Amino acid sequence: MYLAAIAPITAIPRPNPQILTYFTSKKLAAGCLVMVPLFKRQTPGLVLKIKSLRQAKSLVKQTSYGMRPISYVINSQAILPPAQIQLALWTSQYYFAPLGRVLKSFLPDIKKLANINFGLASSPIDRRQPTTRNPQPANLSSDTASQNEIIIQTIKHALDTNQQTILLVPEIHQIKKWQIDIEKEFNQTPVIFHSRLTPKQYFLNWLMVRNNEAKIILGTRQAILAPAQNLGLIIINDEHSPFYKSYDQKPYLNSRDVALKLAELIDAKIILASATPSIETHQNSTSPIVQPATCNSQPPTQVIDLRREIKAGNYLLLSRALQQKISDLLSQKKQILLFINRKGTASALLCHDCGQTINCPNCSVPLITHQNYRPGVMALTRDPSTTKVEIPETRNHTSISQLACHHCNYQQPAPTACPHCSSHWLKTIGSGTQKLLAQTQQLFPRAKIAILDKTIAPKPQDEQKILTAWQDNQIDILVSTALIFNLAPDFTADFISIVNIDRQLNLPDFHAAERAWQTLKRLQRLLCRSELVGRHAEFISRHSEFISGSSINAVDSRSEPGMTTFLIQSYNPKNCAIQAIAQNNDQLFYRQEIKNRAHFFYPPFSHLVKLTIKHKNNTFAKEQAQILKAKLDRAIIKVPDKIKILGPAPGFIPKIKNQYIWQIILKTDPKIMPKLPILLGIIPKFWLIDIDPENLLS
Repeated sequence: MYLAAIAPITAIPRPNPQILTYFTSKKLAAGCLVMVPLFKRQTPGLVLKIKSLRQAKSLVKQTSYGMRPISYVINSQAILPPAQIQLALWTSQYYFAPLGRVLKSFLPDIKKLANINFGLASSPIDRRQPTTRNPQPANLSSDTASQNEIIIQTIKHALDTNQQTILLVPEIHQIKKWQIDIEKEFNQTPVIFHSRLTPKQYFLNWLMVRNNEAKIILGTRQAILAPAQNLGLIIINDEHSPFYKSYDQKPYLNSRDVALKLAELIDAKIILASATPSIETHQNSTSPIVQPATCNSQPPTQVIDLRREIKAGNYLLLSRALQQKISDLLSQKKQILLFINRKGTASALLCHDCGQTINCPNCSVPLITHQNYRPGVMALTRDPSTTKVEIPETRNHTSISQLACHHCNYQQPAPTACPHCSSHWLKTIGSGTQKLLAQTQQLFPRAKIAILDKTIAPKPQDEQKILTAWQDNQIDILVSTALIFNLAPDFTADFISIVNIDRQLNLPDFHAAERAWQTLKRLQRLLCRSELVGRHAEFISRHSEFISGSSINAVDSRSEPGMTTFLIQSYNPKNCAIQAIAQNNDQLFYRQEIKNRAHFFYPPFSHLVKLTIKHKNNTFAKEQAQILKAKLDRAIIKVPDKIKILGPAPGFIPKIKNQYIWQIILKTDPKIMPKLPILLGIIPKFWLIDIDPENLLS
């Protein structure tokens, strides 16, 4: 007889035991799948350890409950290697997530694993145990073209040493380009993982990786959980991206941090690649940040103080200097990108008589105003025989036809009178892509102007149509949101202006300045990308030691005059993020932001825990938040300097989809993170627990 420590593959609420003991007459392999009784039902489980009854006699005598037998074996082969089991255990502990739920994210449909032969003779399972080493990540900071070339060459080195590679990208739309590049370079198709795969596709891809039939694994955040058998290289592309954090499904993992732990467990090389490394990566880095093929000259940056525009009586979105610059560039047949990171016409519709805005009935936010443009109206016409761009007629931005909520998708026609006081004096406040388009058309009626946002281009093919029109010089001015970054590195512009960076800078989130600086930096790189084409090959030949595993010293960018201007408009032009861009001094921003984070005890100097309750009754949610706050205060009385509690407070948006939101934020010293599950154990199960949240506003 044997005793087996088994993790049922189902969500057992924490802090209840996640690993249960069963007995069996068979000596099972660690990592195999079995069916076990759990309460009154049967559930699959993963065998973690097994001991003979003779070895565990003392344990049996001490138990106060009766052990139950395993029902039957689903698959007697080890499904997961030891390192992946250890990774699942660490993930469950660190993110305070049910172990069974974590294991589900590592596995395909359990029913498909029954009696599957994994071909162990040709591809033995990786038996590497967790190592005591702590390999430091290599940090790669560069423009997109050079960064991608280095990644390709690093993968080639891994293939030459017969090792597998996992390449993570933050968003699905980036997969296709990487797939094309990999197929072209290596004459093999990478195995793909992302959330839009069917269960059958996911299972077949998972099986290929498990059988060591795939050398390159490419995908979004879930690809890091693929059962690679001989993994030697992990690459996190755009490591700064918040999309590596799972925010829409449990468990709330950050794939970048999970990848770092996996690399530590199996002693694999890991590369954190980003043109704008996150504050955490920059601060925690012990190896030099590699900066290949930077521009010979950064574009001269002009900063416009919008306060002076108001004093001069200019209330338009475009400053006088920007208007003049656009006029000059249009006369030179140059192409212009105007960036505004909000779609729609305006952020609210305001009544001048009673002062009320028209709000969403389901959420505590104003409805966004939209002109009723159909998707694709700014893209190419549907007639394949023509390549003209449809430009809608110029309209006054106060002519609103639709109101919409961007949180619950509620929509209604724009009213002609205020629903609160029946006044007809309604006016839009705030701005979006459509308002910017209308004002730009009024100022430059002969220019060919188009919009790129999710309303106009909801599908990748719509984005591609606009890119094609841009490349064919059918568009003079493009008004775009952050969707423009989806078109890199194929998109270049002669001139770029961010119409207003203040909204992003002023969000009440500790990431706000960092995200704003990254946006500015990415826009700036769109200007100098054309200069970088072809220069990355020279860098590759000079620095092959990085590809094979060694780190190198940073390459400083040089500054020369003469490139196209990058123009930033702001009501706060002295902000450090803006000045760092204007002075081409990344370290200025990093130094100030790290100083701010340290002063206010934010990451990387602490770990955050976001506790959220959502309920249709606001009074109930508020009372539960106050009760939990009192519990936490009592629990941390012995370590008040190690854990700081913020709140409870309503969410940044207090109601979404008819549920009221209350939050408590914990700032914890990194040294006590191993003991954090003890504290989190007192939290009722109807609370949402998010470790290291990327966003405090939702």
